[in-house]
Amino acid sequence: MLTNEEIAHFKTFGFIFIKRAFSDEEIATVTLAAEKIWSEDAQPARESGNRYLKYFVERDPVLTARLLDDRNLKRIEAFLGPDFIWVGSEGNVSVTERTEWHPDRKHYCKGEEHWIDYPRLKIMIYLEEVKADTGCLRVIPGSHKSPFHKDLGAQESAPGTEPFGVPGDKLPAYPVESGINCLFPYEVNSYLLHFSDLSIAEQG
Repeated sequence: MLTNEEIAHFKTFGFIFIKRAFSDEEIATVTLAAEKIWSEDAQPARESGNRYLKYFVERDPVLTARLLDDRNLKRIEAFLGPDFIWVGSEGNVSVTERTEWHPDRKHYCKGEEHWIDYPRLKIMIYLEEVKADTGCLRVIPGSHKSPFHKDLGAQESAPGTEPFGVPGDKLPAYPVESGINCLFPYEVNSYLLHFSDLSIAEQG
């Protein structure tokens, strides 16, 4: 399913972009199932306007069957080995213009350094197109590894101080664009620093 070069890309840079993981028909089915879950969700949006649901895929048998089939399990095994532990999924609808730099899991804080010994993988699934000029996710390649990861810690803990001399949107980063036809647009190490800012598009 994955080449040695793709696995090397993920391990070195902390992310990989996978196109056309499923057919258009499968994507349409998944989109309908996701929309049904959101339409039935009675939880109010957060103060920011964003919406979040834990165990999103697990709520619908169609999503579970499509997204946790052998094709994707084999991809996960290629990165983590056959004994990986599935810890659950989440659904997000974001309307926030800016999300500051952060990793989903950090190992630069006191008492958390040992977490780097446990490889983590997060599969991001976009059902709408997001491009570099419309606020797509941006990542800092290689920031999932120490000491680089630890060196960047100040960017999350005190972004307003501009610890590297420039605003967060000016840090060197790679835009991860996603298309509707890319059900699994990329897989990312949970320690990788990432950021999004719609104003970058407006500035451009």
